[in-house]
Amino acid sequence: APAAAAAATPAETRAETALRLALLAADLAPTPERVATLPDGRKMNCRQLLLEALRLDPKLASAYTNLGYNVSPTERVTLPDGRVMSKTDLYVEALRWDRGHWSAYYNLVAISAAKGPIKLSDGRRLDQRQLLLNAFHFNRIQNEQPKKAAEILFRLSMPLSSGETVTLLDGRRLTEMHLLLEAIKLDPDRGEAYANIVPLMHAAGFVNVNLPDGRVLNAQQMCLEALRCNPALENMYIDLGVSLSSTHATIQLPDGRVMNQRQLYLEALQYAPDEDTALLNLSMTMNMSETVLLNGRRYGKIDLLKRVLTINPHEPSARMQLQMLAMFAKSK
Repeated sequence: APAAAAAATPAETRAETALRLALLAADLAPTPERVATLPDGRKMNCRQLLLEALRLDPKLASAYTNLGYNVSPTERVTLPDGRVMSKTDLYVEALRWDRGHWSAYYNLVAISAAKGPIKLSDGRRLDQRQLLLNAFHFNRIQNEQPKKAAEILFRLSMPLSSGETVTLLDGRRLTEMHLLLEAIKLDPDRGEAYANIVPLMHAAGFVNVNLPDGRVLNAQQMCLEALRCNPALENMYIDLGVSLSSTHATIQLPDGRVMNQRQLYLEALQYAPDEDTALLNLSMTMNMSETVLLNGRRYGKIDLLKRVLTINPHEPSARMQLQMLAMFAKSK
C-alpha cells in the first residue's frame, strides 16, 4: 500500500525536504515494492525518493549511502546531475560530504574484500581493517547501533595472530581477547564472541576471564554462555565434551538439558555433520559393539573413524586408531 508523505512546511528548506525524503525512503527500504505519495501527488519508491533527495541536496551523505545499499554490485545508477555511479562510487561520495558517516565505511568493507583497498575522495586508500576501524570509531562517536559496533569489533578480532594488537582510532591498542570483551560489552548476547574467547583461554593458560559485567567465568562457563546466546555453535558442544572428566560425567546446558560426552558430540554433529573432531571424539566414547544413529544411519566405532578420514585424510589420531584396531582384530 502507498505510504503518505507528510506535507512540507512553508519554511522548509531544500536540504530539510531532502532529509525528510531520505528518511521516508529508509522506511520503505525493507519492502522495495512499496511507494510513497508525495504532497504534490507524485508516487515514488525507495530509490526514486533517494534520487529526489539528492536533486534537492547533492551533499546529503545518508542518501548516497542508502542508494548504494539499494544498488546491486554490478549496477550503475544515474544521479539527477547526470553523473553515473557504481555502488562503490556512492559510498565514496557519501564520505566526501561526511567523513564521519560510519555506515559508508562499513558498507565498503565487503567491496574491499573483493577489490582491495578503496580510494576515497580525500586521497586516502583504506583496506578492510582501516575501513572497519573508521566505521567503529565514528559509530561510537555518534553512539549508534551498539550491536553493529560489536560486530565490527568481532570482525577486527578474527584475523589477529597470537599477541597481535589492533590500534583503534582513539589510540587504544587491543588484543584479540580485548576486542572480544569490548564486543561483549556492547552486545552481551553475541555468542560467537564468548566462543572465540575459549581457545584464547586455553592457549594462554587462563583459568578465568573477567567479563565487562563483572562476572568471572572459566572456560566451561564461557562455553555455556556462548550456547545461551547461540545454541548452534557446534564447537562449544565439543569443548564441553572435552571438559568433562569421564564419559559418565554430565553437564547441564542453558536450555535445561543434561548431557554426557557422547550426547554433546552428537549434538555438535546435528549442527555440523562433517565436523571431524566431533566424529573422532564420539568414536572414543564407544566400544566395538556399540553404534550411534547419525542422520538416519547407524555408525559403529570403525565407521566413524573411516568417516573422519574421508573428511580429513591427514587426521593422525583416526588413522592410528584404525591401525591399532586392525592389529587387534588380526591377533584374535
